[in-house]
Amino acid sequence: MEIIRNCHLITMDRANTSYENGAIVIEGGKIIDVGDEFSVTAKYKDAETIDAGGGIVVPGFIDTHTHSAMTLFRGMADDLPLMDWLNNHIFPAESKFVNREFVRDGALIAAAEMIHSGITTFLDMYFFQNEAAKVFKMAGMRAFLSEGLINFPTPDMKSPIDAFDYVSNFIENWLNDDLISPAVAAHAPYTCSDELLVKSRELADKYNIVFNIHLSETENEVETILKEKGKRPTHYLNELGILKKKTVLAHCVHINEEEAQLIKASGASVAHNPQSNMKLASGIAPINMFRSMGINVTIGTDGVCSNNNLDILEEGREAALLSKVNEKDPTVLDDEYILKCLTINGAKALGIEDKTGSLEIGKEADIVIIATDSAHMIPLHNPYSQLVYSANQSDVRDVMIKGKWIMRNGKILSFDEGKLKEVGKKWQNRIKN
Repeated sequence: MEIIRNCHLITMDRANTSYENGAIVIEGGKIIDVGDEFSVTAKYKDAETIDAGGGIVVPGFIDTHTHSAMTLFRGMADDLPLMDWLNNHIFPAESKFVNREFVRDGALIAAAEMIHSGITTFLDMYFFQNEAAKVFKMAGMRAFLSEGLINFPTPDMKSPIDAFDYVSNFIENWLNDDLISPAVAAHAPYTCSDELLVKSRELADKYNIVFNIHLSETENEVETILKEKGKRPTHYLNELGILKKKTVLAHCVHINEEEAQLIKASGASVAHNPQSNMKLASGIAPINMFRSMGINVTIGTDGVCSNNNLDILEEGREAALLSKVNEKDPTVLDDEYILKCLTINGAKALGIEDKTGSLEIGKEADIVIIATDSAHMIPLHNPYSQLVYSANQSDVRDVMIKGKWIMRNGKILSFDEGKLKEVGKKWQNRIKN
């Protein structure tokens, strides 16, 4: 049994309860008590005490859209529009370099970066996910992993027909794991046939697992689907039966109000990726409209190629600021709402809100301690504001997942970070040559 004390405790429960002087008790991987420090510590005098040093204690952050192994392509093909970036640079590079070793090494770097960012759970779309699963399992992370299904050959699958056997086997292998959750991914409406979209949706439904897809990321995508299908992308997916609960729609930049109503009615969630959208000049997603309609909005980092990091706190800040500028209204997307997007909303999108996303009795202990002793975190008038508008990856001090410490005092415990530079240099040389 452990008690984390001497902290500003933000629970992210339905009442958005917080404690200026809080404490939280963990036993058997779960939260057994939470409240003000004096009353909680008085009940558990024999428990091991963890002093948070006046830091902010929050639920682990949830990244709902990324391509983790693409860390090895960091800094490649910058400053290009999406279609040029994808078709002329990323897809060819993936075809040439992505293999099991690439995914293992890229996932290891991503694991370190995400843990340092306070990410305890994430939804990933990439290739060779069985290799990634082994890495994230070793790292102690809660990972939702999906193979990117697409119309043309990929690094690990020669055709869409081969893909379904491969993905089904991957799902069966990891379906009952305590940390790794298999998911299904169709890349996008413009890269997947009707048959591929429908079959991938049916596969997710068969196993009752998360389905994710890129949607309306660019104006070009919308124009392409309008020309080919005679309808906007959201209507197209809805008519195919793709939009349902436990569906995560990445980007949703070019969505009108009628399409948003379809998303709302379906129970699907939006994964907002503001920095990627800015870097690729894709546009600004209408997040305030989604919020006002009651759509569940979450936040993703996207892949490192289009970001170029996995700092989820930085992503949350950009989400808030970008919408304020877009709406010309400083009151939209306030700090408390952004923290919901980073925590409990992400859990709802993945169907695990009964396990994580908030610090409540009975939930699994996914906990992050944010240090507040750096100059940019002083003074601490409002912990919500400090997290959204001041904090960054460097302030994440400790990370716990399912009651197990994965990082203490900025040092990852589950694997040796010392190898990462060597791994990165190896791939830098291979790709350069």
